[in-house]
Amino acid sequence: MQRAELSIALALALAACGGSNPEAKTAASKGGAANDEMSIGDAALRQGGMFGTGDAPPLASALEAHRLDKKIKLDGVLGEWPARTPATTLVQGDAADVSFQGAVQYDDQYVYVAGEASDAKFVAGKDHASLVLAIPGPGGAPIAHEIAFFAGKPGEAQGRVLFAFGPKRGEVVAGAKIVEAPRDGGYSFEAAVPWSAFPEARTVRVGLRGVLSYYDSREKTATILATGTGDAEHVTALSALPTEPEQALVAALLAPRGLAARAPSLDVYADIDGDPLKERISVFGRFLTILGQGYRDGKEFFYRDLGTRSIMRIDARDVTGEGKDDLLVRSRFNAGGTTHDWFEVWQIAPNGEPVTLFAHEIELARGTNKIANSVHVHDKEIEVALEPGSNWDAASYREAASTEVDPILLPWGPVRAQTYRLEGGRFERKSEVAQKGQSALTSTSAARAPSTAPSPSNRTESIAPAATANAGQQLLDQYRRDHQVPADTLPKVELTANVAEDARPERIVLMGNDIVVFGPGFKGGAQYAVLSLAPFASPGSVKELAARDLDGDGAADLIVRGTRVLSPAHGTGAASAEVTSDALFIYSLRDGKIVRVFAAEIAREQAANRVQDAFGFVPAKSGKGIDIELRPGKVTGWTEKTYPWPNEPPGAVEPLLLPWGRVASARYAWNPSSLRFEGLK
Repeated sequence: MQRAELSIALALALAACGGSNPEAKTAASKGGAANDEMSIGDAALRQGGMFGTGDAPPLASALEAHRLDKKIKLDGVLGEWPARTPATTLVQGDAADVSFQGAVQYDDQYVYVAGEASDAKFVAGKDHASLVLAIPGPGGAPIAHEIAFFAGKPGEAQGRVLFAFGPKRGEVVAGAKIVEAPRDGGYSFEAAVPWSAFPEARTVRVGLRGVLSYYDSREKTATILATGTGDAEHVTALSALPTEPEQALVAALLAPRGLAARAPSLDVYADIDGDPLKERISVFGRFLTILGQGYRDGKEFFYRDLGTRSIMRIDARDVTGEGKDDLLVRSRFNAGGTTHDWFEVWQIAPNGEPVTLFAHEIELARGTNKIANSVHVHDKEIEVALEPGSNWDAASYREAASTEVDPILLPWGPVRAQTYRLEGGRFERKSEVAQKGQSALTSTSAARAPSTAPSPSNRTESIAPAATANAGQQLLDQYRRDHQVPADTLPKVELTANVAEDARPERIVLMGNDIVVFGPGFKGGAQYAVLSLAPFASPGSVKELAARDLDGDGAADLIVRGTRVLSPAHGTGAASAEVTSDALFIYSLRDGKIVRVFAAEIAREQAANRVQDAFGFVPAKSGKGIDIELRPGKVTGWTEKTYPWPNEPPGAVEPLLLPWGRVASARYAWNPSSLRFEGLK
């Protein structure tokens, strides 16, 4: 599968959004695995492995925690505070003559709480407000604290800030302050509570949950008002208390896509970047997000569009020895009825974006057929090994080998296990263990050499071209048999061009969504190469296949244009309409495989709305080969204000250029070092 993904860092955009509270399972990091090794496999996935579980609420919430713009003067007057959240949930009693509203702010040292109470029968020392604050603890499970704010009465009683829950209940909170001020029919107050009152806040200051409450003492029945549900004893009923980075995520990403009321399907807390505070890594729908108070100075968040992939599991541990957690990710996608599982190791680069250090396919399943590999992760070393499979054998197996990540080890293949070690910033294959009766690679140089064993992506039959004048047709027929394509299926497109090896031309055919390459000068005329264009929605969505020498090496590259489905329904203006994307992909033949060297989105459409880029191939500035140029084009329906996606920086798939964006044009040139087309500065 080609990884069609978009990544972006967004400046903070603040908005108050309401939301419901559906339940979601939470995955947390660092829970119960040995320090020197962990394993990824079926058993670990079923048992939860390093996961902690819990119920994470949606991020959108009525009560929010805002970062201070300027220092607060604690005088009990709330002129410098943002809008307060009313306590509309009647927990107990009769609120006929009592009301309350409050707000929460914070800086690096304190959590600040403000409240306004209308209570004509206020009793000092009894009537009080409280903040329940739940913070992710070990394994990600929320740990609740309740702080009570007792306003004083001038000349009679001094205000106090006390622990109201837990082993310190009734004790004064060290370093806390409260100042009250009278107001018509009641009072207002401001309080400051040091973060040190909450032990978990030493490393985590995102993923908070909270509620503000007011307790009015009565002779017979006390009245309790709250800004939401839940309390210190019912933590899972608490709503989120989003901080500024989380508010930005809701406003700029989740709300425009209808995800504001959705809980994260995965939620991990790990120190992956910057200061010692942990970042929050979450999955909302098909978006993976990263944010934190210390991540990019707490002013930006990151997201990646996972497309058709689903993240099944995220673990966090330092496998590179650089003092920060790395992310160990297991993902899944479906291609043609077969599910594919990948295992990857991501490290956070200095710019805050995840970089893939290791990627391997570890499971294939189709119906009752299954092949699995296990992964054993040590410090700076990873071992991949065969696990028992079911039903498939060498004769019935017809799956294409992955060209995006290292392919899965097959029970009938030459290799039983592989060992990778961290070298030069990536995990490189260092040795292999052979299957019984076969030989395997043992040295670094040998391990990096292309395998000569037939693979599903270059599946062949031993045809002697000299003995038949129709070897090409035999290879095409063999492809049909290998991939269960009806014998009378004709190619949608057929080209003749020199794309590999010697000067003799190859035949390039498009069968459904598969590109098949073969010819007398390709692999001795006895093998074919095949690439499944998984990013595209259906066989009819590949619109164009052409061949042209773009990199100037004398061999043609393959140019593919087609339509992908980004999601079943998101965006604005037509919430029920699917979103499609036109993309330009360029492939080269390398070591007998078809590999991607460039990808760009060139159009996006939803219902009657469409944005279209212009692209062209121009003589290279280097004087050799062709450069690719993109420019903003025509927009129908959408405007800068209604377009539901933010401007997107370069990533694995180059983003659309928008007429209202900051980039007037983009040019990409062949880089012989990376063997890819890369953007010119």
